[in-house]
Parts: sequence; structure tokens; C-alpha cells
Amino acid sequence: MAINTKTITENSTCVIDDRYVIHLESILNKNPKLPINLIENTIYFDDYTIGEFRLDDLGIKITPRNKAFNLVTFFQILQYLDQPLLKELPGFGFNETQSLFDINSLSSSFCILLDNLLQYGMTGQYNYISEKSMSLNGEIVFDSYIPQLLPFDGIETKSIFYSNNSVSNQIIKSALLKLILIENSSVNPEKYQILREFDFVDDNVFSLIEVDECRLNFFSPNPYYAIALELSKKILFNFKLEYKDGNIEWLAFLENSNTIFEKYILKILQINISSHNFEKWDKPKTFAKLKTQFKVGEKSYSPDILINFNKRKSCASAILDVKNKKFEPSKTSNISNLVSTSDIYQLMFYCKQLNTNVGGLIYPSSTTNKPVELEVETEGSLKIFLISINIHDNIEDRHRKLVDDVINVIFANT
Repeated sequence: MAINTKTITENSTCVIDDRYVIHLESILNKNPKLPINLIENTIYFDDYTIGEFRLDDLGIKITPRNKAFNLVTFFQILQYLDQPLLKELPGFGFNETQSLFDINSLSSSFCILLDNLLQYGMTGQYNYISEKSMSLNGEIVFDSYIPQLLPFDGIETKSIFYSNNSVSNQIIKSALLKLILIENSSVNPEKYQILREFDFVDDNVFSLIEVDECRLNFFSPNPYYAIALELSKKILFNFKLEYKDGNIEWLAFLENSNTIFEKYILKILQINISSHNFEKWDKPKTFAKLKTQFKVGEKSYSPDILINFNKRKSCASAILDVKNKKFEPSKTSNISNLVSTSDIYQLMFYCKQLNTNVGGLIYPSSTTNKPVELEVETEGSLKIFLISINIHDNIEDRHRKLVDDVINVIFANT
């Protein structure tokens, strides 16, 4: 079935034909957690949603509005959140110019990655097999050794053998099989050749817990396994779909770019500056209440990153807010447009609530930039800095630069 594709930008809407409306309403009623709303003929995706949504023969691709991101950086970030990389891992298979977070691009990249994995060499596991025989075929199991029964049952022995039929390879094969079900046979046909390399690997079904356990405990000298298992997890559990009459009725591969970027910045600082405490509240804090005769409402706030938060005194050394917005000082003719007034007000409020005079706004960028100091005309000595992380730089250098900037401009002023 040919797909009629529409491409929109993150935080925008999509108008669909009448013939899709009733079907989509039914899907949303059954799947209320999908980040999608439908009003008449217009689809509204939740803020910061990127990815792809397919409905019958309609495909909607949502590209990141921030051009600093592409597929390679996106999956580097996802992998880092689960298992921080100490060094750059080459050969992800992503095209640096790709900005689409769609299924076909991911499938193509997955296949390139698996080709690299296979060229490096598959990693298996050692297995044990016990059997009773009249001849010795391995190590004797003395716990079950009963001389009187030897003429009848034989002797139990335990043998060790190495096999590529491991849980990790079964997970990867499961992801490959799902891609084959999703994609047309003419799309990324190399996955069929790769699948033949997994003929000796059992078909299996895994839960999310089982996949996570394998990812955390599995070790291989092959550097491609870490990201292969990460992408397998995305394919198995982040591709939401339903079938009808043997065909895919709908499919969703949707991510929140804002949430992922916030977690990424927090993780970098927690790992690389262990002498200070970086955290985000589990729940927002109430700062105001609305009261009428019959009702009471609350307004709350939650900064992205609090540094050295003191719960008893309700204060922090500094506040950082992460903004998934364009930040390109070298490409901006009017420097006043680097930061919005609302973002400044928001950070000023956070600093006042938490009794600190130092705050920072952290942005993704496609260039390397020095921190920009924002002189705020207000009472007190509030200092705000605009800090960026060059997403196009290699992962070690961009982390080091961010850490240095936070130390040199945030901690130097606390």
C-alpha cells in the first residue's frame, strides 16, 4: 500500500481528509495515551512531539523545529541516558543530514549498524547441558552420583558449550522481524539479508523489563551491541501499532524532544560534576492558591535543574532551565533575539522563589559559543547566563565544554 506522506514541523498542526476523521477518533478513544488530539479535521500533537504517525495510507512525519538535532545526535542522547558513553561510537549508520525521526530512516540506520556488528563478530554466551549416559561426556555432577544406579541410569555429566543463540541476539532478531512486518518489502531490503545471519537464533517475545535487564547486564567487546540493543528497544516498544485484516491499521513512533533534552543536560552534569548536587523535583511545588467560595485551585512551578537544593531552607545555589529553542549567536544579526522575555521572567521567578542570585538558560546549538551574560536591571545582584551545547560536536568535547561553562560562569558566581 502506497503511503501518502505529509511532513510538518514540531509544534504545528495537520489537516486531514474527512475519510480519516472517524477512524482516528476511534483509535484515540482506545488509545488515550497517544500524544494526539483531534478537533474536527485538524490533528494537534502534544508540544515537542517529533516522529511519525501512520493512519491507513496516510503518513505524517514531524520534524524537529530545532535544526541542531538530527538522527545521530538524537540516538546518541538516548543511549547516553541509559548507559553513558565514555567515547564516541562510530558507525551508527545515521546520515548526518537527516532530520527526520521516521521509521524508514531508523530502519535503514539499524540495518547499517547491524552490518557493522556482524562484521565485527557476534557475541554469544556459554550454556550448560546436563545428561545421563553410560559414557563420560563432560564434568561429573557429583550431587546426583549414586553408584548403585549407575548400571540402570548411567552417570550424569555437565557439558559447557558456546552458542550465539543468546538473549541479546534474540532481542535484535525480534526487532528485525518487527521491521519486516511494518515496512514494505521494497523498503530497506538489506534487512532480509541480515535476518539470514540470525537463522540460528531463536524467535522469542520479550517484555520491556527483560530487554532492560539484558541491556544493563550484557557485556560484549563488540562496541555496536550497546546501541543495537537500544534501537531494538525503541523498535519493540516505542513503535505502537495495531493490525486489521492482516494489515497495519495505524502506527505511531512519537517522542518528546523537550523531555529528552532536559534529561540529557541533567545527566551530563550529574555524572561530570559529582562534587555538587544536581536534581529535578519529582513533583512541582505550589506557590499560589486560587480560592472562590466553593473551589480551591493551585499554581505550581518546577525548575529543570536545581543545584545544591536545601529542602529545609527552600533554597539553592543556582537554578538552570533547559530550553529546546534555537540558539545561534554567530548567525543572529540582532542579539536581542537570542532569548525571549518570557524565558527571562520565568528564570527570574525561579531564582526569587529559591533565594539564589545565579541562574542559567541552557540551549542546544549547531555551533560552539561562549556563555553570554544577561545583565538584569532589578534589585539585588541577580546574574543570568545563556549557555549552549554544540550538538554537532563529538560527544566528549561537547560534554566537556558544557561542564567547563557551568563551572566557570555558574559556580564562579555562587
